[in-house]
Amino acid sequence: VSRPQHAGGDQNSLSLSKGFGDFDKDGYNVLVGASFQKDQQIKASEREFSKTGVFPFSYQGTNYWFYQTSGNANPPNIQLYSGAGSLLANFSPGALNGTKCGPDPASFQLGNTCRFDYAATVEAQPQAERKNFYGSGSFKINKDFRAFAEAMFSDVALYGRFAPPAQPLSMPVGGTLYNRYVAPYLTQLGVAPGSVARAAYGMRLVDSGLRANDYLTKGKHLVVGVDGQLAGFDVSAYYTKSSNDLDSPYGGGYVSRLKMDQLIASGAWDPFAQGTAASRTAIAPAILRDVDSSRSSLDVFSLRGSGPLFKAPAGMAYAGLGADFTKQGYTSSPSPISQGPNAFQPNFADFPVGSGQGSLPFDSSRKSKGAFLEVQIPLLKTLEATAAVRYDSYDAVQNSANFDADLNPIKAAVQGNSASKSTYKLAFRFQPTQQFLVRGSVGTGFRAPTLSQITNPLTDYGVVGNQYDCPAKAPDPLAAGCRAIPTQYKLQSGGNPFSGAGGLKPETS
Repeated sequence: VSRPQHAGGDQNSLSLSKGFGDFDKDGYNVLVGASFQKDQQIKASEREFSKTGVFPFSYQGTNYWFYQTSGNANPPNIQLYSGAGSLLANFSPGALNGTKCGPDPASFQLGNTCRFDYAATVEAQPQAERKNFYGSGSFKINKDFRAFAEAMFSDVALYGRFAPPAQPLSMPVGGTLYNRYVAPYLTQLGVAPGSVARAAYGMRLVDSGLRANDYLTKGKHLVVGVDGQLAGFDVSAYYTKSSNDLDSPYGGGYVSRLKMDQLIASGAWDPFAQGTAASRTAIAPAILRDVDSSRSSLDVFSLRGSGPLFKAPAGMAYAGLGADFTKQGYTSSPSPISQGPNAFQPNFADFPVGSGQGSLPFDSSRKSKGAFLEVQIPLLKTLEATAAVRYDSYDAVQNSANFDADLNPIKAAVQGNSASKSTYKLAFRFQPTQQFLVRGSVGTGFRAPTLSQITNPLTDYGVVGNQYDCPAKAPDPLAAGCRAIPTQYKLQSGGNPFSGAGGLKPETS
């Protein structure tokens, strides 16, 4: 049991283990164990350093404020535009009618607008639960060999909580919301009613709760094999099968854009009147519960051997050698709303408020093999040398869920490059006296790209951290995506599926 000094972050854990059998007497032994751990969340508001995104500070005798806040607020801020697209007004009704920005502790008034202190609503540490079950056993085959097995199952759940969804929305001029929250304030704002051509508002959807990203991972690991002595060598052969299944459900907070629009249009839910039990009940049918899933797998067959090699000047030289044959797999199955409109569902019209779309399924696999040899030679009683060499070979990746540059599904394809390399290590250990020891080594390294670095489809990846002016100018076609004011522009992320010179190369060291 662990209890921090401040609120939040409590931890409880329990582990149990039990062994059976004496290998020398009974010809077997078995060990089983289980563990459980639960970590309580730490809200940002429960720690002084993270309780707000508004920081006062002084510099050269002048007082300043740093605002890490958002104009997508509760209640929302409204922007009015002329027919030419110029901004006529930016305001919150509460800032003009005396109610300020309501009872929400994360909202505060700044001029005629409300700001949302989203940093105060997040978590410094997520809630987590971990369950692990383990078992291993050894069984004597004869005087030289034994069979062994080990299995492990893990169940890990992380519950991430983030600021409530933020969403800019259009407001029809002359509609219900416009007549209720804009028309009464036009004179106070100095805006002529006939000059407003377009209206929009930046909403913070607090009624649906914090955005909840749950990461539920179940891991399975199994090893079976034999080891023993053969012709003076220690030898072993074993097979490893491992997999991880990850489910990422929308755990709350995120809502369906279609259902939310229907509730607003019908008057059943008012984004400017959030915070009551009735309002939370009204938006509840729109909260998303879809699940994204992925799976990774690993199959390995390994051979190992070690033993005396030859008589060296200062004793027996020993060698170790081995080989591995591996198959990796990685698949992803995003939910329909995480994918959005694409070639699989071209007429899909919904959107997750507070999140993004563009995820695509993929199913990739790759085979590899490797072999190594290591020799340890005592040259003198005080000097020992070690030499090792390894060879690795990776196939190109087989992708069964493949897409072209326009994200249309195409037939299965081989992506990326095959890669192979030999690496080495040379080392020495020199100890002329009991108190004095010198060690040194030199070697090379090799790392092939991961499956996801090659086959991940190009998808949305959030937005940049700050607001920027658009770097593209006409006639650059990218200028079509620019905004007139500084904006948090979208990011995209994906793998590099190309082969040849345009594909990824292994990292070497």
